[in-house]
Amino acid sequence: MVRASYVEEFVDIYTDPKCKFGTNDKIVDANYVKCTKKPLTFYEGEKSVPKNSTCVQCEDSPKIDQA
Repeated sequence: MVRASYVEEFVDIYTDPKCKFGTNDKIVDANYVKCTKKPLTFYEGEKSVPKNSTCVQCEDSPKIDQA
């Protein structure tokens, strides 16, 4: 799952999201999903409110050729 700021702004523009793993032959389909709550970091206070936003979930990561 890819969590990034402002993904929700692109949902209507890029209606068919993809994930790319390195080269162009490693592109897979993806979906927009609601993110799970991001864990607080060491520097965030316990009273901070975790933000829920839109994430991109890759359908399947490509197979890695092992030598």
